Amino acid sequence: MLHLLVCCYGITKDPETNNFMMVMELKDCSLRQFLNVNFNSLNWRNKLFMLYGISYAIKKVIHNSGFIHHDIHCGNLLSNDAVAFVTDLGLCQPANVKSPYHDMAHDGFLVIKICNGLRPKSNYKIPQLILDIINQCLDANPSKRPKAAKLRDLFNGLYKDC
Repeated sequence: MLHLLVCCYGITKDPETNNFMMVMELKDCSLRQFLNVNFNSLNWRNKLFMLYGISYAIKKVIHNSGFIHHDIHCGNLLSNDAVAFVTDLGLCQPANVKSPYHDMAHDGFLVIKICNGLRPKSNYKIPQLILDIINQCLDANPSKRPKAAKLRDLFNGLYKDC
């Protein structure tokens, strides 16, 4: 399952702009784009396989190496067909390093809304069990959120039960 991380081949520099760029493995689109087009046509077995693959890559590769991704969302997960790949590892840091301003609110109003229970809404029909998992992952208290290993095992079990 190591192939569930997008490979970075190196860094190059644009000679005209002097901007640096990462040379990465090509994928079809972001997971967000893929799901916007294909969500209703995928069965839940396919969706659970994607969730399992993401949680597997996060736990087995990133966390087991002592790092934390810090920015998992479907915009920085890429897709080829119904397989999801983790990318945007630029924010990965050792698990014991705190981010700058970790103790300060970035947007006071948004923080208050999130603390009062604001969560993203979905226009898709999602089974209650999956909604419960999503809500656990979005818990305001980070210590109450499920660990990647628990999610991996949970999604693997659900996938096998489909």
